[in-house]
Amino acid sequence: QDAMATQKLAEGIRGFGVHIESLEKILISKMPRSQLEQLKDHTIVVADTGDVEAIKRIQPQDATTNPSLIYKAASMEQYANLVDDAIIYGEGDISKMMDKV
Repeated sequence: QDAMATQKLAEGIRGFGVHIESLEKILISKMPRSQLEQLKDHTIVVADTGDVEAIKRIQPQDATTNPSLIYKAASMEQYANLVDDAIIYGEGDISKMMDKV
C-alpha cells in the first residue's frame, strides 16, 4: 500500500465532509421558512388546543389548560388509554383523576 496515497485519500475525505457541512448551512439559509417559523421570530407561540400531536408538531412555547380543551382531548380515541389510566389512578376520586389527566 502507498502510504502517501492513503494519506491523500484520508485528507480528501475529511475535506469533503467539511464542504458538505458548509453546503448544508448555505442550503438551509436559502430555503424559505414557514409562516410559523417566521412568526416565532416576532412573538410567543401558544397552543390553544388539546391535541397533543399538534402541540408536538408545532412546538409552542406555552399551552393553555382550558378545561374544555382537556375534555375535547380526553374524548379523542387516541388518548383513551390516558383517561383509562387516570380512572384507575384516581380510585373513584375525581380530583385525583383530573390531576392524572
